[in-house]
Amino acid sequence: MTSVQLLPVETLANVFSLCSYIDLLSVSAVCRVWKIIVESDPCLRVQTFKSTGNDIEGQTSLINPTPVHEIIQIHPVIMKVSYRMGDELASAGFPCENPSTAQLRPLSDLAVSADFATIPAITSMNIEVKRPSCTCCRPTILSFIVGVQNISGIRVLDIFSALAKE
Repeated sequence: MTSVQLLPVETLANVFSLCSYIDLLSVSAVCRVWKIIVESDPCLRVQTFKSTGNDIEGQTSLINPTPVHEIIQIHPVIMKVSYRMGDELASAGFPCENPSTAQLRPLSDLAVSADFATIPAITSMNIEVKRPSCTCCRPTILSFIVGVQNISGIRVLDIFSALAKE
């Protein structure tokens, strides 16, 4: 038995709470015990966008409207999804590991699509979509607003569903 295996679960959870989202994914892959800790600890579930925090004893719902001064963290996977405006939702996805194929793994087929899109979870957001455009050497920015709502907390897939409807 290694010295790390002798540490109490609470201590490991406290150490893991210092990790970023990406690091927590790596921690989960180390061994079955660490995966269980990351998936079952209420604070780590919030940090991995799996929970709103309602299951943390004595904490108020994170689904409530977020005060203006509170920092909202966007799920890192949102910036990695490949999607072209005007396409169907099914076209949103991730490039396959094999660079020789041009296929995407559809976002809707992946578990991450059900993760909350933000920490804390929010129920309504407006996304400004900007498109650069050039008219006779005078660049202009065309933009429009897309509203996203989910009373249970906006999920990653909700964002791309709203974009596909635009």
